[in-house]
Amino acid sequence: MITEQDQWLGIVRPLLGGIKTNATWAKYHAREIADKVGLLPYVPEFETLAQSELDSAIQELTEAVEKLRAAKLAYAGKPSKV
Repeated sequence: MITEQDQWLGIVRPLLGGIKTNATWAKYHAREIADKVGLLPYVPEFETLAQSELDSAIQELTEAVEKLRAAKLAYAGKPSKV
């Protein structure tokens, strides 16, 4: 018999696994970027494609975190079954 908890876990847990895995990769790559940027001798006077893409990645990650927070609030707002 499938319980309500199993139903919730079946919906949420697979998605969370992917999010956690990708967040770990994002952290790793962000650290790599920070290390490599530290090796550059100077900042160019023009915006590079890398800078533009970095800004875009930060925006996407920020939006993702906002959506996760909204999902958490929605979950917290669900009534308890009594």
